[in-house]
Order: sequence, then structure tokens, then C-alpha cells
Amino acid sequence: MSVLNTSGLGAPASASARISATTSATSASEATKGRVWYAKRTASKCASKERATLSAVDGAVIADVPRQLGCLPDDATDLVLSVGGNDALVHSDLLDRPAISSAQVLGWLDDAARAFERRYHALLDAVLARALPTTLCTIYNGNLGPPAQRRATVALAVFNDVILLAAAERRLPVVELRLVCTGPLDYANPIEPSVRGGERIARAIVRAVVERPDDVSRLHAAAPG
Repeated sequence: MSVLNTSGLGAPASASARISATTSATSASEATKGRVWYAKRTASKCASKERATLSAVDGAVIADVPRQLGCLPDDATDLVLSVGGNDALVHSDLLDRPAISSAQVLGWLDDAARAFERRYHALLDAVLARALPTTLCTIYNGNLGPPAQRRATVALAVFNDVILLAAAERRLPVVELRLVCTGPLDYANPIEPSVRGGERIARAIVRAVVERPDDVSRLHAAAPG
């Protein structure tokens, strides 16, 4: 398995028979510990022939992922793409922007979602061109606290809808990070996982990619044609 971590409100982003990457994290903060814990636990949960390192790039967005794809090991067997949190953060002003009507707010959200959709699908084309089994991850909700959390959760849903629809259209499995990091203890700060959150993410990634369980939810779309 090979994992590239590119999102702020999401976590990991690519996987193979080895998990390989680099990291820009330098502080000993709880968030950094969470990322390191995630890398170590993902590695420890994989078979002995697999190894894991973390590619955590703070502030990375969809446009940064192609460079990470260029660093994939030659023996990569699976990819896990988790990206979009920082792209969503670009639109955080929508949470407090004055509006004259609900229709105006919905229009702003739709504009943001459509732009995100174009970038995400273009990236997915590049990822799938590697012809490796690919798993997608949604964006987790974060821990912004009231009253911002309520608004952020609703706004993030439009970005996650893009990811889920892309998965359904291309028949790809999904790790739903909103069901992985579910409480304040899973976060070190408003947008980054804690040690506990990193452990939960590691379990979810390994379960989805390595164990490939049958007892999980699946998205079903109409057959083409």
C-alpha cells in the first residue's frame, strides 16, 4: 500500500503494497503526533511484506496531488485518494458571508461545488490512469465547535457529495471519514486528527484496502447504457 496525505480536513491519499511518502511536519504538536501515529499504525496493521510512511503536506490541495503521484513506488498495488479538505477551506468565508436570501447562499455553494467537481474529476482521471485499484475518502467534518460546526457540516456535504457521486459513477470503494472521526477526541484542533483520530483512520484504511471486508455499505448506480 502507498499512502499520500494531501488534505487538511481529510487525511491520507494513496496506497500500494508499500505505503510510501514524505512529510513536512516538524512540530511535536498533537496533530503531528496524530499523523505519525496514523503512519505507524497503518504500517503495523499491514502484512509483514508491506511498509508504511506518511506523506503529510500541510495546506496541500487537489492541484498538488499530481506531484505526489510522481513519487509512487514502482511496486504500488493500491491507491487511496483522500483530498479536498483544504479546497473546501478556501470557501470558508461562505459560513459567515452576508446574504440577501437563501437562494443566494445555495447559489454560492453550487458554484463552489461545481468548481471542486471539475478539479476532483480531473485529478481522478490522473489517478485512475495508473490502472491500480483505487479507494476514495470523504472529507471529515472537523471539530469547529458551535455555532460554526453546524454550518460547516452542511457546507462540507456539498463537497462530499461530489466525492460520493464520483465513486458511484466510477464504481470505486469509499472510506467515509465522517463516520471515522466522529467526536472531539478524534481531533487535535479544529481541522486535524489527534492520536486517537489517526488510529481510527489507520484502522479504516487498512480495513478497506487490505482486509477488503464484505460486511460494508456500497454505493450502487445504474448500469451504463
